Amino acid sequence: MVLRRILSSLGFGGVDVDTVLTTPVIRPGGAFSGQVRLHARGDVDITSVQLLLVASSGGTQVELGRYPVAERLTLFGGAGQAVGFHLAAPYSTPFTLVYGQPMPGVNVGVRTEVTVTQGSAKTDFDALGVEPTEITQYTLDALGTIGSRFVRSELRPGSPVTQAITFYAPVPQGQPVGPHVPQLVFTLAADQQGLTVTAEVAGRPGPGDVHRVTEEQFRALIAQPAAWIELVDGWVRRALDRVAALPDQDPGSFMRPPVQAGPAAAGQARKPYAYPAQGAGGYRYGGYRGAGTLIGAGLGGAALGFLGGMVIGDMIHDAVTPDAAADTADAQDPGTADTYADTGDAAQAPDAGGGYEAGGYDPGGYDAGGFDSGGFGDFGDF
Repeated sequence: MVLRRILSSLGFGGVDVDTVLTTPVIRPGGAFSGQVRLHARGDVDITSVQLLLVASSGGTQVELGRYPVAERLTLFGGAGQAVGFHLAAPYSTPFTLVYGQPMPGVNVGVRTEVTVTQGSAKTDFDALGVEPTEITQYTLDALGTIGSRFVRSELRPGSPVTQAITFYAPVPQGQPVGPHVPQLVFTLAADQQGLTVTAEVAGRPGPGDVHRVTEEQFRALIAQPAAWIELVDGWVRRALDRVAALPDQDPGSFMRPPVQAGPAAAGQARKPYAYPAQGAGGYRYGGYRGAGTLIGAGLGGAALGFLGGMVIGDMIHDAVTPDAAADTADAQDPGTADTYADTGDAAQAPDAGGGYEAGGYDPGGYDAGGFDSGGFGDFGDF
């Protein structure tokens, strides 16, 4: 026994662990299957084999489920054993894919923990792709159809954990795109009976508007696609009503002391809008009119347009700094290229790469205003 413990501590003996998923992509509430393959380098007593379904966001990891799959196994040196599993993921599992395309911000995976009587526990990790539930997918489709565009995805703590999707409010055709475009947040909590959505203005205090759609209601609404889109559009418009209730601000107000608004002049109504309904650069959204607003997309594929936030992100960036790209277009310094990547202008740099890093998605951003010049540095590997 003592010799086995010494050999194990020196790297002799022990067990190799390799988990293979036969279902690399699932939906919340669905099953993930595979095998835990064990190979003993020497005689080993295994106390337990457990699988942990985990999600990570912003450097924080959350355990979604813990599944014991085997216990009290003895393997002799050179022997192997495969432990099969078929397990159900909770409905609260956050999604990481939209029509097969990665959604930045949240990762999900299966961690294998093998505990042995001698030596340390062995672990293995395998990424797991998660598509949204059908009702969540239709919600993203509707947001894409009315012209909303993705900013970021993150986890919200709680029991169960929820997923917060930040996005630009729709920009109707013909309106200017700029930092005045509000950002909204939909916090999604799916369960077996339906979906709960909490809609709020990004970065603003106070509770959001809570909307609940049951599976039965969902089935009735999608029988008439326009009715479903109008429902989601109503959630957006109600959240935008909160924007209209915010006091007047301007780009320099952050460094100024608070100013108390005075009474309106006689015969004039006071307009306490952070994003004025009228005026130069004013944001206006009158609701869904039956066609895509900024980027044309049909229901069922519109979520890919929703993920195309890089388009509106770049337009907003150009509206704020229209000459920045022109002034540095000929720069060849690798450090300058890194700066481009960090400010969402990776497309301007010859070596900045492509994909999401060139898109200007916001990992932290200006929650209150809608200007996003950040990259994906905080999201980690996919």
